[in-house]
Amino acid sequence: MHNRFVRGIFNEYGIKEKSPFGLADKIREMDEEQYQELKGKFKKEFASRCCRKDNTCEA
Repeated sequence: MHNRFVRGIFNEYGIKEKSPFGLADKIREMDEEQYQELKGKFKKEFASRCCRKDNTCEA
């Protein structure tokens, strides 16, 4: 589920410290384009798995 996704993000972006702090440090190093790409991946992953009450999704 989400753990596999998050581990993939850590590996893809070469984040050695596997914690929220390691992710935050990496985000601070990113330029705007990289940040928007990462943000899009998180939105896509988490939006696809939540809000599934009666197979509907509310934004």
